[in-house]
Amino acid sequence: MMDYEAMKTQLTGDFRETFDKAQTYAMTSNFDEAYSDDKMMELYDLLLTAQTEQRPAQQVVGKDAAAFVTNFFSDYTMNWQNLLAVIPDTIKRLTIVVLVVSLLDFFANSEETGFFAARTDISMILAGLIGGVVFLAFNQFVLRPASMKAKKIKNAGWAFIIMGLFVGMIVLELAFRNSLEMNVPTAPLIIGCGVYLLGFYAVRSVWRLKKYGTVRDIRRQHTEDSYYKNLPNRDIERAYMEGLLKRYQHLSRKGKVTEDAFLAKMEREEKWVVRSNFIFTVFMVAMILCSIVKVALESTVIDTLFFALILGVIEWFIWKLFIGSSKKASAMRRRIYAACSKCGMTLPAYLESELESVHNA
Repeated sequence: MMDYEAMKTQLTGDFRETFDKAQTYAMTSNFDEAYSDDKMMELYDLLLTAQTEQRPAQQVVGKDAAAFVTNFFSDYTMNWQNLLAVIPDTIKRLTIVVLVVSLLDFFANSEETGFFAARTDISMILAGLIGGVVFLAFNQFVLRPASMKAKKIKNAGWAFIIMGLFVGMIVLELAFRNSLEMNVPTAPLIIGCGVYLLGFYAVRSVWRLKKYGTVRDIRRQHTEDSYYKNLPNRDIERAYMEGLLKRYQHLSRKGKVTEDAFLAKMEREEKWVVRSNFIFTVFMVAMILCSIVKVALESTVIDTLFFALILGVIEWFIWKLFIGSSKKASAMRRRIYAACSKCGMTLPAYLESELESVHNA
């Protein structure tokens, strides 16, 4: 999925308002990802072109932004061909969930019973499936019309509402699970899920190989390299530039830095940030390996693999949260410093120039 938030920060005024409403419409609809991305990129190009040409937003959008957005997405049709294309992938996602739950249940009780005698409670899976269908229907037929009528609630507000409903749905599912238990044999679940996933990926690989000459996801690869995917978040950039300018003014008043030397100072600091991220990453990997080795010396192979999987997932999320975010921020800062060096201005002068252009937009 494209970073719609970063795309939105390139727009101002009514153009941003229209893109925000379109983002909400796409979020509350059951569109497939490819369609949503294509339409949002098309809308972004339309709005940015009009903004660059300094045309009034009403000339493009009209007086009713909600009507414009609804009409803009009106070419989406869910015919039987589209439905057949979606069903296998939907089943694949459900199959992965069932397989993970079944494996976790089996490993947790593997000492008490054998593989073919084990049983798994699927009540939570069924509750999740039913809840998911209800949630999607409520999203499209209740929240989407409401979001088009509301003028004060932005996309972030609707995202918060949807998250709250999602959490509430999980609580209801847990309550449902406590009142109903449906135990079925574990072995057929694991074998059936495994066979389906192997078949799904085999058929998909053959289809991609014939059509594209590779088993890789060409669309995802193009998306990752896309101009739209790599757009900077102007709001975050502006906040950073304002903070950086204040820092320079503070250091300058104390006589700790000159205007000409400020850029070199910030670039030196950035090199230390890059080194720190690398050191932290190596430290995390070393900690994970030490923990896995310790468990391996005291536990079975299955328990060790299970521990390594859980620990790896947890540590990956921690790394993504801290180091991933730090790398994005570092890339933004280096982009600002490079642009400053290219234009031949001092960093404070460059920051003032950029902030002035943003405020005048």
